[in-house]
Amino acid sequence: MGEHRWTDQQLAGLETELSKQDFLADYEFSMRSERAFAIDIFENQRLTRQQIVAVQDSDQITNNFRLMPEGYFYQNELNFARVSQKYILPLVDTNSRIISPDAYKHANDSIIAQMKHYSPNKVQSQMAFPVVGATVKRFALAQNSVDLARIACALERYHLAHGTYPETLAALAPQFIENVPHDVINGQSLHYQRTDDGKFLLYSVGWNETDDGGHIGLTKNGSWDNSKGDWIWPSSAK
Repeated sequence: MGEHRWTDQQLAGLETELSKQDFLADYEFSMRSERAFAIDIFENQRLTRQQIVAVQDSDQITNNFRLMPEGYFYQNELNFARVSQKYILPLVDTNSRIISPDAYKHANDSIIAQMKHYSPNKVQSQMAFPVVGATVKRFALAQNSVDLARIACALERYHLAHGTYPETLAALAPQFIENVPHDVINGQSLHYQRTDDGKFLLYSVGWNETDDGGHIGLTKNGSWDNSKGDWIWPSSAK
């Protein structure tokens, strides 16, 4: 794309295929499936009275639940279902197509606060939340990548037609893309601008919900930190 080697027909076809990828719609199904899987694990523990905690050299290391009352397992199943319904599923608003990092932080803080008041009837279900809930960022990243790629296809089609990129993303619809996706993080317009070298800068504000001017976040060893900085279209990387 950076070398303008795609034809208009190829770009239009690629954008059409990308538009079929709806990770936000997949989120609810995935999390409901995860809930069913977690409850099935609790049920297996109730029936076998064992919990597999690790595997070393092909040998399973287990916790023995022989003396646990059945209520322990049922209460953890119930609590995980409640955690899923109250905290995990609402993290993605499929109507507004927004994923709120602040909502995730609030949910995570609430679970951590509850964990300070130890209850054996909730301990396993609460421990599962950080792992399950954190996957929401992966869905946001995936959807953002698809949305940026779709817009990049439309921008390239515009470039083929006009010899330059548009001043704003609004110029792309409806000729080059039916609707311009918004930023899944805040529901606002994705950030876009033409650059002096004849290219463009395109990005989401990312998980920190802050416009960092198109700069990505880095870890101490120089690798990408997707919790910091902006989420950008690769060719615009700074």
